[in-house]
Amino acid sequence: MVHIELKEYDEIELEIIQENLWDGRKDTIGDRTLDLIIELNEKFVDVDTGVKKRFLDIVVYPGKNKVKIKAKNWVGFVTVNNLTINILPKFNKEEEKERVIRNLVKMLQVAWEIPIRDVEISSLKLEKDSIFEVLITIYSAKLLDMLKEGMYREYVRISDDLKYVKGQIDFSKYSRRWERRHIIPVNYNDRNPDNILNRTLKYAAHIASFYTANSDNFARLKMIENLMDSVSSSPVALSEVDRIAFTRLNDIYKPLVNMARLLIASASPAFTGGNRHVYAFLIPMEKVFEIFIAKILVQYKERIFKDTNEELKIYVQGADKTKYLLRDVDTNHKVFKLIPDITIKIGDKRYIIDTKYKLLNTEDEKRYGVSPDDVYQMMAYAISYDAEKIMLLYPKNVADFEGEKTWGFESVEKKMANKKLLVRDIDLRIDLINDFDTLLNKLKSHINSLTGE
Repeated sequence: MVHIELKEYDEIELEIIQENLWDGRKDTIGDRTLDLIIELNEKFVDVDTGVKKRFLDIVVYPGKNKVKIKAKNWVGFVTVNNLTINILPKFNKEEEKERVIRNLVKMLQVAWEIPIRDVEISSLKLEKDSIFEVLITIYSAKLLDMLKEGMYREYVRISDDLKYVKGQIDFSKYSRRWERRHIIPVNYNDRNPDNILNRTLKYAAHIASFYTANSDNFARLKMIENLMDSVSSSPVALSEVDRIAFTRLNDIYKPLVNMARLLIASASPAFTGGNRHVYAFLIPMEKVFEIFIAKILVQYKERIFKDTNEELKIYVQGADKTKYLLRDVDTNHKVFKLIPDITIKIGDKRYIIDTKYKLLNTEDEKRYGVSPDDVYQMMAYAISYDAEKIMLLYPKNVADFEGEKTWGFESVEKKMANKKLLVRDIDLRIDLINDFDTLLNKLKSHINSLTGE
């Protein structure tokens, strides 16, 4: 197995070798393996949006038999034939690597509600394992602990012929076969472990066992399959996973089901072509960063908004009011829905934060590398929601943004005259386990600049 390690937004140049002559030596790739990676990259679907998205930028130089592969804002694990690509969060020094991976787990603990404590994150062994292996360690260990307490069961209605009464007797059926009156047709409810929730968890464990290279993970995953022997082993479609209804009786399984969904989606024939030697377990960092910031603001609002005396409400993903940018003059249908990441309402005033997980052009000293498209988007939010101030929030480890910037709007209608656009960053390179207070204090400072006069 050939291993390539990339960091977000880093690139590598490889020599293309004819597949049957490729021996896996450093800085080379087989031509057929490259074709499969290109095909996977083109077919890959974001499981959250259902939209095709490339996770790599690939440029082939045919005349030179070279290819340049650049990672984007996805981290995780891709395997094609005998090649494995591990994509890690961005870091500058090798000694930062373990801390950055632990920080990602902490972000997923918050964003995905992964059932792991900070002390357990600190004790994870990260020397050689990929993000994939780390998450499989968490998934298998937590699921195994739950199974040892007993499997989740759902009541199902069963009709059966018994020699004793259980539940209700089916008298209409019983009366038609008096000669067999020692056999009683009954209907009763029984708690059955073979339900879609358990099938999802088991199928995800089966998929993970095929791709894990960690012997401890493999052993736990196989133990899970054995303990769930009474649960069907048939494949589970994403549409079935999405129909799982969570109640107070099974809500404890929701974080594991969410992890299982990603494992199942990563093996989707839609972009693997049904080839078991093609697999992509990838985490969209843009989405994780957005949810991470939103949930921190909600969970720690008493601390972050400590100085707020008026009624406070925090809305995520446009949950405040439905707004549209345009209207069709012929049909009167509204189009281009506006969905701000985070809307903060204090009293009758609104403030908007949009998270941007992307590289900035730090050579642009006037605009700080902020994209005009992002500015236009924020301007639309400010007008439509009548927001007092709006903020673009970047992760420092990716954006490498220095300082803070505040802009006013020029040459626009009067209602925009006093509105401000703030550009801020949040440092994800700190130790999010031991220095979490530093993150909260920085967010509090940003919120004060956003909501203050």
